[in-house]
Amino acid sequence: MASHRPNSLKRSWNQTTLLSLSRFQSLTLLGAAYSESSSYKNTESQKTILMTSRYMFPQGQIDFTVSGSGFVDAVQLNPEFLSAIDSALDKSTPPEKRDALYNGFQEYGQVFRDKVQIGGVLSAHTMDTFSKRN
Repeated sequence: MASHRPNSLKRSWNQTTLLSLSRFQSLTLLGAAYSESSSYKNTESQKTILMTSRYMFPQGQIDFTVSGSGFVDAVQLNPEFLSAIDSALDKSTPPEKRDALYNGFQEYGQVFRDKVQIGGVLSAHTMDTFSKRN
């Protein structure tokens, strides 16, 4: 009986080893499973170009500053405008001067043209949009 016992232990050990090997092999196969994954990113860039063209067709020019034009003495500042500017500059504080000058310019304007060009203008406007996909 004593000789029978070691054989059954050995047999039991071998069976356990075989069982463990088969578990290990199945886990190894599951762990080594191949999977492939890919991702694709679709990007799009867009560019818009706006082009404006103006073609000037001058037909004449009036210059009020040229001596002998007849306009040098004829075109003068309005005396009411000059009075408004003088009274604005006579104010006592800078904020009062600023407000009075602002009101004078609102009433009479800020720009005096000494040259005027008369004629025609041809305007063209184009807009192109370009798209690029990566």
